[in-house]
Order: sequence, then structure tokens, then C-alpha cells
Amino acid sequence: NKIITDTTFPVAKGTVLTVTCDFGYLLSGSNEVTCDNTNSYSYTSEPTCVPQGNLVDVTRGQHDPWDPNSGDLIITTDSMAGSDEMVLVWFRNENNEWAGAVGIYFSSTPKYLIGYCPPWLIFPANLPSTVNKMWRISYNQQTQNFKIYCNVLSVNELKLCLP
Repeated sequence: NKIITDTTFPVAKGTVLTVTCDFGYLLSGSNEVTCDNTNSYSYTSEPTCVPQGNLVDVTRGQHDPWDPNSGDLIITTDSMAGSDEMVLVWFRNENNEWAGAVGIYFSSTPKYLIGYCPPWLIFPANLPSTVNKMWRISYNQQTQNFKIYCNVLSVNELKLCLP
């Protein structure tokens, strides 16, 4: 279970705790629990944490299929601005040919790249200051626009550049 609280333990019997979920998870059920004793809590509806979106574990360097028309791509990062770390998601067409990419570069001022659209561009919106970030990349087939979200905040929308 990925339930977390900011409360410092131990606490007295009857203490009401506010609970949330770890990064990348959504809370289902009560967001408050009452301590009944050392190992027991009561609640209105059992709090549980469920993955946000269609989270898939991927391995660096692996080819993990994602069809932009089937739903959003969720990426979690723990990179800080200035770390010079990078996330690149390469797109391939049905013939397994390179068809573009989405990139996030954690330079001193974080930047992004979509498709064949060089150079790296600075995000037009301020990114959340938290280290852990959840990126959601959605694609609108009708407009052919990609939209990038960071921790729910929409940070840009643009058309995929093709060669």
C-alpha cells in the first residue's frame, strides 16, 4: 500500500490522521483515519491507493510500445533542474522506422523537444518545484497536437513536427 501521512509517530489513541498516496497514486476511500491503538485504525471508507493512469514499468533502453491513439503516456521522474538528466521517448511507425520523439531535458532551465522540432525549447509555464514529477503526454489525433502535463499542470501544447 502506498498510503503516506505527514504525522510523526507515535500518536495518542483517538488522533485523526490525514492520509494521501505516494507519488503516482490516487487515493480511493477516506482521507482521514483515527488511531484506535498501536496497530489499528478506523475509517469511514478504507483508504487505498491505486496507480494514476496506465502506469507501466519500463526498463532503460527497452522498446516499450505506446500507441498515442490508445491513451496518454505517463512518465514519472525524480530529476532536478540542473542535473543534466534527460528523458527521451522515441516514436516508431508501423514499419519500425523512427518517427519522432518527446524529450525532457533537466538543464538549469528545463527544456522539451517534440518530434523533429529542434532546438530544445524552454517550457512556457513554470514547472512545479517538487523533485518527483508525473508527466502526462496526450495526443489528439484530430488536431495532431501533443499536450504535455506536469503534475496535472498543462505546460505546453504543440503540433508534432515531421521531416
